Amino acid sequence: MRAFNFNDENGSAVIELLGFGILLQVPILMFATTMAELQRDQLAAQAISIQALRTHLQADNPQLAINSLEESIAEMSGNFGIPAGEVDYSLKTQLVDGVKMRSLQVVIGLARETSSMVVP
Repeated sequence: MRAFNFNDENGSAVIELLGFGILLQVPILMFATTMAELQRDQLAAQAISIQALRTHLQADNPQLAINSLEESIAEMSGNFGIPAGEVDYSLKTQLVDGVKMRSLQVVIGLARETSSMVVP
């Protein structure tokens, strides 16, 4: 049996399919999947921070405000298919030029989003 000559124009489609079609595309597909998950997490963090802060500020009393915030975060994370344990959030109140502002930071994986609104 002759040794295979890699400089020859005659080739095997199976070798080319395995070499170029699968081995080189697997890292590309893994990268694309990772980027799609990161984009989903960023979109979810943005939507959750805006909507949860809005529901929090519309509540009538402080206890109802905290409950509505947690319910909104749980409901929206479920809508995005994210387990509730993966969503981390922090709520801060600050005074900016005499105006009371409330900020909600939502962290999902590597995605981080902060929304700020004026307290009515």
